[in-house]
Amino acid sequence: LQQTSNQNVKDAVAVFKQFQLELIRNGHKLTSLQELKAAMQGLEIGAQIAMSSRDLLMFDRVINQLKQYYLMAEIGSSSSKRQQMIGLYLMYLLTENRLGDFHVEIELLSFADLENKFIQFPMQIEQFMMEGSYAKILQAKSNPPDASYTILLNKLGETVRSEISLSLQTVHSQIPLNDALKMLSLNDVNTLRQHIKNNELNWTINDGAQTLNFTPPQEKTQQLDAAESARDMLEFTSNIETIV
Repeated sequence: LQQTSNQNVKDAVAVFKQFQLELIRNGHKLTSLQELKAAMQGLEIGAQIAMSSRDLLMFDRVINQLKQYYLMAEIGSSSSKRQQMIGLYLMYLLTENRLGDFHVEIELLSFADLENKFIQFPMQIEQFMMEGSYAKILQAKSNPPDASYTILLNKLGETVRSEISLSLQTVHSQIPLNDALKMLSLNDVNTLRQHIKNNELNWTINDGAQTLNFTPPQEKTQQLDAAESARDMLEFTSNIETIV
């Protein structure tokens, strides 16, 4: 299984599922420290395979199996990847907006865990989310603690862009094109066009006037929390000169 993690992702998934099935059938027979550690390491590889294959449901299932081994003090403490796996799981919970589960997981961690870079990173991201500091989340994509976080950060980045998009169209009829690119952390007009298409937004780009135009809402009545979110976001982004 260790060798398979570097092969074709589909082959790796197939091999891991065989391992996982065997573990389900015979896991209750594992008694020695060596056997339990081997099972834990196999699941850790499986979590990485799930992330490489972008199968987040598989990742969720594997981590929930893995946590059983981490709860065994002598087994969990022997893992060199435990904190990284926990950090990835915390990031996954944020991308799914499962904030309640996120806080439960945080409460189970030791002070030493809370000081670890893999765990501090999602905690910081969660703080940005609570503040409505969307731009900081997008900036954090350029400095993850490990490359394995990239897939989750990309997904979270799209969620953040959707929030910014909602805020922009809530309070504006149009904005300068350059401001839109900065606020959405997009490199050029082509990527903006793709964002509009992918999210089925009823926006238009005026190349001559260099503006992004939002279709006026059918009704003026807006949800109070959406308006407050928009104001918070615009207050923050007004002070940002550039977003990587």
